[in-house]
Amino acid sequence: MKIATRPAPVTSSCHPECMMRDNYPSHRNHQPDAQSFRRLVALPRRCGYRGNVPHPIMFDDDDPRLAELRAVALSFPEAFEKVSWGRPVFCAPKMFAMYGGNSKATGEMVSYPHSLLVKVDESDRAALQQDSRFYYPAYMGPSGWLGLDFTAAKVDWDEVRELLDASFRLVAAKRLVKLLDAQ
Repeated sequence: MKIATRPAPVTSSCHPECMMRDNYPSHRNHQPDAQSFRRLVALPRRCGYRGNVPHPIMFDDDDPRLAELRAVALSFPEAFEKVSWGRPVFCAPKMFAMYGGNSKATGEMVSYPHSLLVKVDESDRAALQQDSRFYYPAYMGPSGWLGLDFTAAKVDWDEVRELLDASFRLVAAKRLVKLLDAQ
């Protein structure tokens, strides 16, 4: 745990909570006052704050479904993979797919570790939700995302490719969509 013993230099001072984080760019250009500095020192004791705590990794690199999904998702123009929230996320540069998710549809958190989250067009949403393989993901569902459970039935990789294509077209820049059309 990183506890400050004196205020940060004028060029890097920030909010007390932000100053606890590693590699956090400052967004204030003045030194914290005495009260803010006391909050900074007391923060770890008061609430158990530990700074930048990474999410646990919630996938297995040896998963054959993930390997197949990577092959398809990374074939899109300028697509890359990163780990966010402990899960593989596919971006270009905005996120267009994620492997694994959760649902709170029943009121209780249900994990779908072998699933694909994609952004779907509103016109397709109702039809997809009628299919029992699809679920409404926690946190991302209200923003237009749906999850496809890979364990509910045999995975149709052509359908997965179509879902990824539609999601990519919804979030990617026009320039990348033109590159996709040219492929």
